[in-house]
Amino acid sequence: MFDNQDSSAPATVLAVQGLEADVRALSDLFEKETPQLRLVRGTALMRAMYGFSDASGSGFGASWKKRGKIKYRFGLWGSDLDESTSNHRELRNLADMVRCMETGGDLKGTEVFIFTDNSTAERAFLKGSSTSRILHELVLRLRKLEMNVGIKLYFIHVSGTRMISQGSDGLSRGKLYEGVMRGEEMTSFIPLHLNALERSPELRSWIESWLVWNNRPLEFLEPID
Repeated sequence: MFDNQDSSAPATVLAVQGLEADVRALSDLFEKETPQLRLVRGTALMRAMYGFSDASGSGFGASWKKRGKIKYRFGLWGSDLDESTSNHRELRNLADMVRCMETGGDLKGTEVFIFTDNSTAERAFLKGSSTSRILHELVLRLRKLEMNVGIKLYFIHVSGTRMISQGSDGLSRGKLYEGVMRGEEMTSFIPLHLNALERSPELRSWIESWLVWNNRPLEFLEPID
């Protein structure tokens, strides 16, 4: 019992849609007797893995780099997903991909960066839940895997054109000779080391065109600032 309680807090509140799913999720995440540690930032082991995942109307594809080698998976959806949405297929493919990456049990302590062109899947994982029951269950599955295996997952949205050039879009359509599948370097499709102005030189002049005020020059800050 806390000594200081907010007297304005209501004695009861109205339950809203999604409460049951959230309570069940919390029950799953806290099912162990002792609190489980989660990887926030690797210290003893620092290793990053990168992968791309894409789902088409009838198929799925994913590729990732593991210990210097390109791993991949692709196939066709079963009839049980005939009525599923594109968002469901995209997030399902992401969840299945992470499970395949974990096969072998050597991901502990790894930060895993997965790129997708589906913004709904990215937002659902980042938020930790979804109003869609099916998407909510997939997010929970990913969070439990992240916690139990001891990895840190990042889902990052990329354009569809980048997904095509990287090769995972082709994998979802049964094409096995595009992007990384024909030997191109995985990191060449992941310019995370570049800032926005380095990736798009036109951005500086565009910002200057609508932020010039009273003829005063703009100052673009560096990370050290």
